[in-house]
Order: sequence, then structure tokens, then C-alpha cells
Amino acid sequence: MARISSWNPKVLDKEIRANGMKRLEKSGEVVARKARFKVKVRTGALKRSIRVVKKRGLDSLNVRIYAGNKEAWYAQIVEFRNPYLRTALRGAKAKIKSIMQDG
Repeated sequence: MARISSWNPKVLDKEIRANGMKRLEKSGEVVARKARFKVKVRTGALKRSIRVVKKRGLDSLNVRIYAGNKEAWYAQIVEFRNPYLRTALRGAKAKIKSIMQDG
């Protein structure tokens, strides 16, 4: 059995977290892209407001997809009447799983 002499779990942990965060961001972009495609467009403000935000902090592996801003304040109403974020997430599950497993 081989012996590991230069084992440093702190360095390895940072690499694993960084790789995990890249995969989460890539998955978030997949969902955001699908949501932008599915949302109904009148002025385009809601479509432009869909964004992926990663939570700051070393210990955080957290990515969120937001829709709406001051210009597109009605995002929640549109989502309630004609779901585009939930539908995008459901439609992207297989792709997200593939990204998280294979990179």
C-alpha cells in the first residue's frame, strides 16, 4: 500500500470547493438561460433581469438565480401566473446532474 507523505487537507479542501463552485455557477447559468428563453417578453426588462448570483464567503457553496429589479418589479407576479423559473429548473435537472457529476 502506498503512503501519502505530502497530504494537506486544507489545500485539497480549497480545490474541491473551488471546483464545486464552478460547477454550481455553470448549473445556475443553464437554468438562467432556460428561464430567459421561457419568460414571456413585452419590453424585455424581465428577461434582462434574470441573473445568477453566487453568495460571497469562503465557506459558502451557494448560487441563486434571481429575476426582477426596479425596472422589472413584476417578476413575482409573472412567475405566479406563468412559471418560467420553476419550469426552467425542472427542465434543466438532467443537465445539472450531468454538470455536477462530470464537470
